[in-house]
Amino acid sequence: MAAPARMAAESARFFIARGFLRRRTDDALGYVESLLPMAVGSVDRLEEIPDRLAFLFRFDAAASLARSEVAEVVHETGAREVIAALPDAINGPMLDRDAFRAMASRVKERTGQKGRALFHPIRVAL
Repeated sequence: MAAPARMAAESARFFIARGFLRRRTDDALGYVESLLPMAVGSVDRLEEIPDRLAFLFRFDAAASLARSEVAEVVHETGAREVIAALPDAINGPMLDRDAFRAMASRVKERTGQKGRALFHPIRVAL
């Protein structure tokens, strides 16, 4: 397998062609490189990578909120407070379990929510 930076550089044109990137910049390539672990195990060719990651670029909040299982979580007591606390609690990429747990701990501390009342709104928001 090619180095992640090389894969990002070589797949950038496919991200641009699909409208997921506007132009090829160092920041854009760095972002693509950070996403590669989610895609490379399930694709055979570089041009397949953007399609595998399309959900990140085509997010539709209104459509998500229209789904009954999402709406149910959002309307639970304390859920909106958990979701509102997320931006301040996320202080960098959550690339591993420890970073995620630290973020969840900060949200728990701020909101007093725990268990399902903490993790379901986080899951829905992320």
